[in-house]
Amino acid sequence: MCNSMARRLVGQSHFQQLWSFFSSHSYKCIQNFDFSCKQVFSTALYSIALDVSSDAQTREVRRRLKEENKQRVKERYYKELDDYRNRKPPTPEEILLEKIEKAERKVAWTQQMLKPFKLPGDEPANHDPEILTPEQLHYLRKIGRKNQNYVPVGKRGIYGGTIQNMHLNWKRHETVRVDCHMFPFEQVKDMAEDLAKLSGGIVIEIIKDKKIIVLYRGKNYERPEDIIPKNTLDKRKALKKALYEQSMYAVLRNITRLEEQLRVLRQAMAHDSATNLVRQCSSKVEKSGLRDQERSVVVDKSSYEDEPTDPLSAMINLDDDRTDYTAQQLLDAHGYRSSISQASSRLNDCRKK
Repeated sequence: MCNSMARRLVGQSHFQQLWSFFSSHSYKCIQNFDFSCKQVFSTALYSIALDVSSDAQTREVRRRLKEENKQRVKERYYKELDDYRNRKPPTPEEILLEKIEKAERKVAWTQQMLKPFKLPGDEPANHDPEILTPEQLHYLRKIGRKNQNYVPVGKRGIYGGTIQNMHLNWKRHETVRVDCHMFPFEQVKDMAEDLAKLSGGIVIEIIKDKKIIVLYRGKNYERPEDIIPKNTLDKRKALKKALYEQSMYAVLRNITRLEEQLRVLRQAMAHDSATNLVRQCSSKVEKSGLRDQERSVVVDKSSYEDEPTDPLSAMINLDDDRTDYTAQQLLDAHGYRSSISQASSRLNDCRKK
């Protein structure tokens, strides 16, 4: 019994082992089974020592792994910091291309987020659209401009609440004005088509300056049981969709602006490269022209190299084979040499003093 208990106590902590042993056995039982108790205590102490040693090894391993991880993170941080400091500065063209790529990634992400808000196909119309004569259109336009009942379209765009408000207005009026002043006119045209499909009304007029759509309910108008179409969004989902669409349109405008800047920059770079090429060609042509002029000047100088530059040589050319010089030429040459010798002697005297 004691051996089985000792084996059962091996997997417990020392406090649990001692408490479980003394709680399950009385003092007399311990006296009767002295040897077995000694064996139990020796086994428990051995297991406790093993547990302590294993815990110490585990703590040491965890500490070492933690230090290695810290060192690895520190080395990576300093390596990235050095790479950032020693990086090559990007060119303006690379900066624009990186911005365009980042904006295109954002557009793709926004389109992915808009997929859950995609609505099913349009419901089939329950009424035939009426064909109105020009007189009827003129009359209905006057009524639409005169009546002041309107349905505002905010940043959520067209959703179930918009169609509901239109049917509530058609309860007492033939026409309704839909105010879309927050949207561009091109988008207002598309909104007019969507309103006509969802509500079953007829577009009478689109006031361009005020961005107002006037819709007529029709002669055979019957109020539907469900005035909120099933293929429309609720208020909360419409707001989320509008925020995503607004973000996407802003990014698309930014992409258009960046592409225009990139086009202008590339044109300027091409113009600068062409200008530099022209300058290089002109400099080469000028250098070739200067070289031709230098060659002509060298040829002209070589023609004058044989002429005497010394006044004495000009008076008497000693290399010449002539001997019939006149007395006046000899006297002039002798006076020139004597004047040179006198000037050199005076200069030496001055230097000595």
